[in-house]
Amino acid sequence: MTATAEALRFDRQALELIRADVASITDAEMTLPTPCEGWNVAGLIAHMNREHTAICGAPAGASPVGTDSRAEFAPITERWLAFFSTAGDTVRIPRLAAELPTQTVLATHAVDMLIHRWDLARARGRTPRTPAGLLPRAHAVADLVTAPGSPLTGPEGVYKPPIPAAAGSDSFDALVSKYGRDPNWRQR
Repeated sequence: MTATAEALRFDRQALELIRADVASITDAEMTLPTPCEGWNVAGLIAHMNREHTAICGAPAGASPVGTDSRAEFAPITERWLAFFSTAGDTVRIPRLAAELPTQTVLATHAVDMLIHRWDLARARGRTPRTPAGLLPRAHAVADLVTAPGSPLTGPEGVYKPPIPAAAGSDSFDALVSKYGRDPNWRQR
């Protein structure tokens, strides 16, 4: 299996997890705040939909993002996977105004989906269960993306700076700490 095929597989696994969670969100939960600063559940789902659509595009004649972000999430992520199953070696990322290696985009996206899945679960007062097999790969990606000096982290980057993980943190708590999230965040 090529590195890009393996990254697509990793991304597909992360998307399957978050799609199931998004599909189970109730109308009442859409207004809950999330640990992803500045977004409630509806806003976070809409953000993910916009980012997916910006990278892989909307079907001809379709509005990029409509009014029901929750219902749109599954079809938008299916378009994402279809786009990347035929993508070349690099992909343009509009938000960064740059071409990046496809396998890098997929691996980074997979971890983003795991982190946003955690954001949605915490907003709903839950703790997500993530297959242990995904966590070593997620940590390896997070170490690269959030390393000191990474253009993706800090005031000008996409991600908040890491915060120290508490001693004895479980693997997922340590992962969200790398993305600047407080693993002890709870709905207030």
